Amino acid sequence: MNSPARNKGFSLLEVLVAFVVLAMTLSVLLAIFSQGLRSATLSGDYQRATVLAEARLTEAMVLESLRDGVREGSQPPYRWRSTVQVPEWAADSSTRHPLRPYEVTVDVSWDEAGRTRSVSLSTLAIGR
Repeated sequence: MNSPARNKGFSLLEVLVAFVVLAMTLSVLLAIFSQGLRSATLSGDYQRATVLAEARLTEAMVLESLRDGVREGSQPPYRWRSTVQVPEWAADSSTRHPLRPYEVTVDVSWDEAGRTRSVSLSTLAIGR
């Protein structure tokens, strides 16, 4: 029969099992936390790229008076390209009208973790 003095405390095996369970739990929590941080960073990158694309879209429509052409530039770490053109469906129009539709497209791209990410915005605008 076991003596009462012998059942006090934990055995070495019980302590090791508890440490293994604790280590596994902490490693899973750390992986979840780091994935959340990566997702938050990527979300911020997409948000900044979208704001840049919106600014370039507005610039192309307002400051450049909707002239056909392509402009490119960079705002590190982002690269942007804006294209203003008459859509194909409107270019073949036989009627001459002082107002024309223009398709304005802005593409913003950047490199992140060895991959190229991009955001593209497009709209139609009426110009002369």
